[in-house]
Amino acid sequence: MTEGPEDGLLNADHILAVLAHHQVEFVLVGSYGAIVQGVELPLTDIDIVPDGGQLNLERLVEALKELAATRINAAPGESLIPTFFDDPSAIMKNDVWNLKTPSGKLDLVLHPSGFDSGYDAFIRNARQLQITGSGHAAPITVLVADAYDIYLSKRRAGRGKDHAMLKAFESVVREHYKHQEAPTI
Repeated sequence: MTEGPEDGLLNADHILAVLAHHQVEFVLVGSYGAIVQGVELPLTDIDIVPDGGQLNLERLVEALKELAATRINAAPGESLIPTFFDDPSAIMKNDVWNLKTPSGKLDLVLHPSGFDSGYDAFIRNARQLQITGSGHAAPITVLVADAYDIYLSKRRAGRGKDHAMLKAFESVVREHYKHQEAPTI
């Protein structure tokens, strides 16, 4: 488990194991996607870009039920249970779903900044990685977005928290541009 700043502990292993158990197809992005590729960033949540096919969305909903996921940013009086528990295709109606689980925060990112086609855009450069953690006996094979694509998405998002992380991607950017001059970060 990794300690997050707001909600205490993040059990990334458990979240990924549940997604794998339900055979959810997704690309791991965000800070954790960069961390598993050697970029030194704080870990506060898990960000995934799920495949938008109906069968996959149904599997995702079952995984979210097992994870006891609820919305973080629900409006006052609004149900904390996402509407997609009844209609999996409703997942695709938002750009991002910020969820919380007893294992920590999980963001479903459908249209990441600069990658509007979501899963299809990230899958092109993604690679499979084996993630071994203390929460499960066997490694979990996860499709992880290319670190440079994660960098681009954070850069294009233009949010203060993402901008503050860009410096950590220096080696990723240098490697991407190793045969030409890299832009200044």
